[in-house]
Amino acid sequence: MKDHSKIVYYAEGDATPAKRAGDLIFVINTAPHDRFIRDKMNLKTSMVITLKEALVGFTKEIVHLDGHKVTIKSDSVIKPGDVHMVEGKGMPSIEDSSKYGDLFIHFDVAFPASLTQKQKDELKNIL
Repeated sequence: MKDHSKIVYYAEGDATPAKRAGDLIFVINTAPHDRFIRDKMNLKTSMVITLKEALVGFTKEIVHLDGHKVTIKSDSVIKPGDVHMVEGKGMPSIEDSSKYGDLFIHFDVAFPASLTQKQKDELKNIL
């Protein structure tokens, strides 16, 4: 459920002989998560990849909120700040549990602090 959603149980609150039972209302307050941000039914997260992974591709796993692993694979060049979507790996719909939002992964590319002369020469030959 999204933040500030309400669950209402009508006439389930305290009652007295002089008053009818009131409603019992729960208000959902979501706690922040250290890896995921919720945006309606979608989830957003970030992933740091190496320069090599950004250029030649990779396969990695993300542990989802419920503990299952989601495989993230790329065979294309990823630029810093690129966002990839994994369809159907967001939050379930409260109205229809067979529908899910999407997972959006923001990529940060970790550049090496330095290169050896040999690495520079090899890169020059490749590029």
